[in-house]
This record gives sequence, structure tokens and C-alpha cells, in this order.
Amino acid sequence: MIHLLRVYWREILRLLVLILPVLAFSAFGLVWLFERGYLLYALASCALLGLLLLAPTLLRRRRRRNSDNTDTDPGAGPGATADESWSHSEEAAWRRVQAMAADAQEKPPESIDELRQLATRVVRGVAEELHGRSKSPWANFTFPEILLALETTAHNLRGGLLTRVPGSDAVSLAHLLALYDAYQTYKPAAFAAWNLYRVFRLLTNPVQALAQEVSGQAQGSAATATRVFLTGMMARLLVEELGRSTIDLYAGRYRMSPEETLRAIADETRPPDAPVPIRLLLAGQVNAGKSSLANALLGAVQAPVSELPTPGGIREFRVSSDAPVDLVILDSPGLTPGGGEDQILLRQLDQVDLILWVVQANKPGRAVDTAALSRVRQHFQQHPGRRPPAMILVMTHIDKLSPIREWSPPYDLESPTGDKATTIAAALTHTGETLGFEREPMVPLALPAESEPYNLDALWAAIGANLSDAQLRALDRTLTKGAGFSLAKTFSQCREGGRFLLGAAWQYHFSGRLRGQPDKNED
Repeated sequence: MIHLLRVYWREILRLLVLILPVLAFSAFGLVWLFERGYLLYALASCALLGLLLLAPTLLRRRRRRNSDNTDTDPGAGPGATADESWSHSEEAAWRRVQAMAADAQEKPPESIDELRQLATRVVRGVAEELHGRSKSPWANFTFPEILLALETTAHNLRGGLLTRVPGSDAVSLAHLLALYDAYQTYKPAAFAAWNLYRVFRLLTNPVQALAQEVSGQAQGSAATATRVFLTGMMARLLVEELGRSTIDLYAGRYRMSPEETLRAIADETRPPDAPVPIRLLLAGQVNAGKSSLANALLGAVQAPVSELPTPGGIREFRVSSDAPVDLVILDSPGLTPGGGEDQILLRQLDQVDLILWVVQANKPGRAVDTAALSRVRQHFQQHPGRRPPAMILVMTHIDKLSPIREWSPPYDLESPTGDKATTIAAALTHTGETLGFEREPMVPLALPAESEPYNLDALWAAIGANLSDAQLRALDRTLTKGAGFSLAKTFSQCREGGRFLLGAAWQYHFSGRLRGQPDKNED
């Protein structure tokens, strides 16, 4: 409530200007002012108050027109924030939508044609941001996608009308047309009667009539300003809602309906009611400890652990079918200088939702990791429409750092005391800076063969902190599977379409023959 008063206090004052005469000039108050001769002064005071309240608004509008500062926008609506699941290009499109929404609020459309032009600019602006390289950016959608978008928008609009517009489920279009016809019919007579009253008021009491005219002008200005404000807010909300739906349309989120998405998830996982699987990729150099880490996460010996690279390509393991999160671990081949394993890694990037980059604490060489990470980040920079997976730096073998014989966990790395803790903290900081993990989480880990893993709970906490982001990316992967050409799906569509056309032709031919037969009852 306090926030609303701070943001919209000017609009609240305008409303007070409108209702102040009604509150002040109640029946008894009006008689009292008239009997004591204060009516003229009261009307003049209201008119002056209205002018004083409108003057700052007019000055503020002039300053806004002359100002190029668009860093803050106090008029942004409650839904003006970007969606967490959007990619960088989608966030850029949303910023463009916000700019058009601010312009629409400042100068709202005054006709259907202007409203249509505004909607066209919003759609084309989003399309250019997401498909700027296409010859026809606005046409990058399929017919099922646009139909689902219209269906979803209509469903949301219906819900908004039923919950926020009083009488929307009782007032029919015929009632609205009848009110509009009555307004058009009696509007001239009402204006004529009002003008006659004004003339009569001027002839009977010129001074009081002049004061009332000034007060009426002030109230009319306040009413106009309020109307423009409300119209601008509605225009802004319209642009934001249209822009949000358009971003989802051109980003491919209408490829499948929620029901189709659930079926796709059920087809991908077993059992069918399991959550959408999150694919976690382990990447890093040879002997960094990826297989040992996979075994620790799985809770059993699943991947081979040796001093040699993991054989084959990507190996997949599921953590547990009973876990609340369906987690699939992908153990990638260890990276070697010039070995080509990074190509296998790059082919998996669009199919994973979270990456654990594993480095060996007691092995200072980071050139292979730096080169591979550079290719990974470059891959997502070249595809801004794809949401990159979160990455966590895992530094293993911290028990083998100097002093080697000292190992008495736990260690406080925020305020390290002692040689071991200081060495671990310094190694983690230096590795993060070298590999560009200043903002991503970094977890030191020890996986000794003769004892329990150290700090594995901290790694699970870091995975949990990025779980929502990984789930959003997993859903995006499921939606992406609904796009593209499928021979089996096309064959099914041709089969069903053929059945429909043959059935329609047969029904038309059969019913036509029946209509052409003479009636046996006619003689």
C-alpha cells in the first residue's frame, strides 16, 4: 500500500480533485456556504487547487519529453520483469518491448488503427530480435503454433475478465450495443440542456457562474489527465502481454501444449509419472576424477575408475529412480591435448542441463581446460536463442595439496586458518580466475579411496541451488523435440488427412445422391 502511494500519489491527487467538490459540497455544506456567502470563495479555491495540482504534472511531462534518461521506469507494471527461462536474445527482445510499452504509456493509441499499428510494431520488433537473420522474421512460426498461442491468450483473457471485470459474465454484447445506441441518441439533447443551464446560470448570477466555469475546467483537466493515465496504463499492459506472448511464440514455446509436453516427458522417462529428467554432464581432463565423482554421486561403483581415460564416448547413469529429482549423469571422455575429445563434448552441449567442470587440484596445467571452456562458451555465444546450462567448478584431490600429510577436515575456506586451508582457498581462487568461474559456484572436493568423500554435501547443495534453472532448460529441451521434420509423424498426418478427405468425399457424394433421389411419397 505504501509503495502504491509513493508511485501513484500524483494520480491519487487527481482523483481527489475530482471527488473533492462532491465531498465538500454536500447538501448541508452547500447550504451553509451559500447562507454565509462563502460559496464563491470555495469554488475559486477548488479551481486554484486543481490548477496547482495540474501544473507539476504538466511540467513533469515536458521534462520527460526533453529527457533521454531511460534507466528507470516507475510506470512499469508488476509483470514487467523478464522471465527466468528466457535466453539472452529473448531478454533483448523484452527490453525492446519495454521501450515500446513506455512509449505507449506516454502517448496511448487513440484509435483502432493506431492500436493495430502498435501491435504490429511489437510483433515485428520481437521477430527481428529473435530471427533477425531470416528474410521474413515475422513468419517464423507454424500454423499449429499460432493457433495454440491464440488459444492460450484467449484462455488467459477469459480468466482475467471473469476475475477482474465486474459483470463480465452477465452483461451481453446486446446490452453494450443498447447502451451505446442510447448514448448516441440522447447525447445531443443532453449537451443542449447542459448549455442552456450554463446560459441561465450566467444570466442569473454571473460571478458565481464564472467561478463554476473555472472549477469545471479544472475538474475537466483533472478528469482528462486521469483518463490519459488509465489509458496509458492499459496500453502498457497490452504491449507487455502481447510482447510476452510473442516472445514465447517466436522462441518455440508453443510447439506443444502443456498436455503434449507432459506426454513427451512421460515418453522420455520411466515410469511415466516421473519428473522431467535433468542431464548432468561431467567434463574435464584425464585423471581429473570424473569417474570417481560419478560413483560418489551415484552412491555405488558404476563407472570404471582407473588411471586411464574412460573408454568409449559418453556414458550415462541414472542416480535413483526413487529420488524426487530424476538425475541422469553423463560421464564424458577425459580431455587430452589435441585428442579431439572436445568435439564429443560440444555435441552434447544442447542435450545437457547442468555441467560440472572437474579439475585436479594438484595438477596446475589448465591449458586444455581453458581451450575447451572457450569452445563451450563460444558455442552458446553463437546460439543466443539457446539457454546455456549452468556450470559448477569442482576441484578434486584437495587432500593432496601441500602440506600433503595434513588432512583433518573440515576446513573453513571463508576465513582459512592453517597451511592446508590457506592452500586450498588459494588454489580454488586461482583456478576459478584462470578458467573464468568468478561468478559460478566453485566446490572443493576430496574423494579418497580409503575414507568417505569430503564436501560432497556442499556439491549437492550447489546442484540444488541450480536445480530450478536446470529444470527450465530440461523443459526447453523437451519442447525443442517437438520441432523439426519427423518422417513417422508426417506419415501419420498424411494417413489421418487422407482418411478425413476420403470420408468427407464419400459423405458428400452419398448425401448428394440421397438429395437427388425423388421422394417416393410424391405421386
